[in-house]
Amino acid sequence: MRDFIMKWRVTIIWVIAIVFVVGIGWLAVSPYMNLSTSQQQTEQQEYVPNSSEALAVITKDSTELNYAYWLMPNEVTERVQQIEEYYSYYGKNLDELFEMPFVELNAAKAMIDDKIAEYYADTNSLSPTEDEVDKEVEAHITQNITTDAIRQAVIQRYGSVENYKSYIKPEINKQLKKTNVKNNVATVTEADLEKYFDENKETIMKNGNQVKAAHILVDDQELANDILAQINNGELTFSEAAVKYSTDKSNAETGGELDWFGEGTMVDEFYEAALAGEVGTVVGPVKTQYGYHLIDIQDKKVLNSYDDFKNNSELLTTAEDAIKDDKYDVWLESYKKDNEFAYILNDDVLNVYDRYLTETNNGEELTTVILDNFTKWLEEYIVVEGEDGSRKIDTEVDPRTVALYVTVMENINDNLSTQKRTLNSFLEISSEVADEYKVKSEEDLNAEVEKISAELNQWNTDSLNINNNISETETLISEAATGTDISAENEKLNTLKESLIEVNEKIDAAKNEQQQLKNAVNYVKLVSQLKEENIYTDDVESVISDIDKTLATNEETILNGLTLLYNSNTSSTQVISQLYKYDPENTEVKLKWLEMQVEQYTLYLNDNEIFTQYRAYLEPQLLQLQLGLLDIAQDSEEPESRRISAYEDVLNLLEKWGKYEEEITYLEELKALKSDYPDIDQIIDQVKEQVELLKTATETSINSTSTVE
Repeated sequence: MRDFIMKWRVTIIWVIAIVFVVGIGWLAVSPYMNLSTSQQQTEQQEYVPNSSEALAVITKDSTELNYAYWLMPNEVTERVQQIEEYYSYYGKNLDELFEMPFVELNAAKAMIDDKIAEYYADTNSLSPTEDEVDKEVEAHITQNITTDAIRQAVIQRYGSVENYKSYIKPEINKQLKKTNVKNNVATVTEADLEKYFDENKETIMKNGNQVKAAHILVDDQELANDILAQINNGELTFSEAAVKYSTDKSNAETGGELDWFGEGTMVDEFYEAALAGEVGTVVGPVKTQYGYHLIDIQDKKVLNSYDDFKNNSELLTTAEDAIKDDKYDVWLESYKKDNEFAYILNDDVLNVYDRYLTETNNGEELTTVILDNFTKWLEEYIVVEGEDGSRKIDTEVDPRTVALYVTVMENINDNLSTQKRTLNSFLEISSEVADEYKVKSEEDLNAEVEKISAELNQWNTDSLNINNNISETETLISEAATGTDISAENEKLNTLKESLIEVNEKIDAAKNEQQQLKNAVNYVKLVSQLKEENIYTDDVESVISDIDKTLATNEETILNGLTLLYNSNTSSTQVISQLYKYDPENTEVKLKWLEMQVEQYTLYLNDNEIFTQYRAYLEPQLLQLQLGLLDIAQDSEEPESRRISAYEDVLNLLEKWGKYEEEITYLEELKALKSDYPDIDQIIDQVKEQVELLKTATETSINSTSTVE
């Protein structure tokens, strides 16, 4: 589970940054944005909130700041909604229990930092003027509302463009404040740019090399050469040839124009040929997986030095922004520490998650000791004693807190499993290492390994030389004339073979000793590692036994937690996946898990091109899902409702898969299970009709092919 925590911590922070930077422009055309009525109304009389109404109250030197710098729940809700929509736009739905609390907390902490930056701006005369804000609002409108369609969408959502301006104005004001602060505290020097260039040279070079080109794509090399000849002879311009011949319909009508592109945006063969070509020439034919290309090199930007980097405005701006961001982050941490800024979260769940991230250094330090301390603290609030004296998770606890508890317990089990593997390795190696080696130091053992390695090199050389001599002697003997005395050569040959046997025996013995020494090195390392964990070598088997008991107890706790989450009517897909892993015999959960898998694979079935391309990989997976569903559908011990659901899933899968004859088989089984299933006979008849139509179409196609032949 460490990978889960780390992955989402990094991804969440990245997405929050994206939304904050481009949020205004993105929201302008976002089809998902929902605004409350109060947000679309004109400003009402100012309301002074109570600190308990805030999600986070920011303090300085233990004193609460003015409520203008508090973080209100609706602000975070809006920001989290933006992040959710951003993910959703790219086909990713965040899990409500295992992922969303991290999203909400990280969003809140990022917004708290922005509030502190606002405070700095307001108290250091860095706030923008009204005119500056209005000017930026107008610039935003000009940049983002570029078509009538976008304008109408804005009017439909906000009532008018003026209302939209009023809505975005406070956010733009905040962004300008932050920009002013950043410009004030994070200046970029020439030394900064040089350092950035040196540290990121490879990436900068790659991004700096750009080509502006057009291309013509055809399937045949001979045709490509013929087109090139027509262009060179002046019979056709490149654009005319692209319109006439190119099979790349995405740009053929525009003369094959590709605009600017860099490394990674085109297949390697295409990019390398384009970059190597001279401006004003046509390169090709260039063969790629798509066919044969002719490439019209229109312009190039090649970056070879620091001066080239400085003269590339796009790369320079990117570098300056990155440097400013880094310097700003350093300044902000220092400013918060020097002025003792802190925050009070008025949310029990977020407080739990905040403590977890604080104690684990944002998920960087997931040691068993740290995790054990956290669970002991958390269990005081979420674990209760049952009537039978057992300790169980309180059913009234917020499911998001239970999800974190389950995650931490899984992390602990991962650590214990790793420790168990180490201990088992110790037992295995210990039995193979001679006692005389166990008392030596790692340094002495490595020295002996190196000594034997040197001897092995010499003996291997001797063996090679002897083999060569044997081959030469055998050649002399075989080529000797009849009657020639070869007794001396035969004696030499026998001596060489005896020497070879002796050397090879030394090599085998040395290899065996070398392996024993390497095992001894590993043994000594493991003993040292066990000492660090306060485990004595004589206690290893006992420790393994204790670990097994703890793993079993923790797994039971995890299973109980997941079951509690499952019964909370959650829509979390991760709960189902995790519960199925720990309780695979639970057919109710198994059915839900299979349904989730079918839903994912249906995306491929709905796209015939993708399914055809990856058919060899997808069909075995689909077959496994089909068999899993049939295990439930055809099991007479299962409840009828569950069996019917499984049959419906199988039938939907086969329908999209195009396996109509199999579909008929399982429709008949469904009818036998539930004779009054709605419209079952009509459905069977329709599928049979589909089968007959396909047979007729196939026969017609075969007859047509035969006629042509």
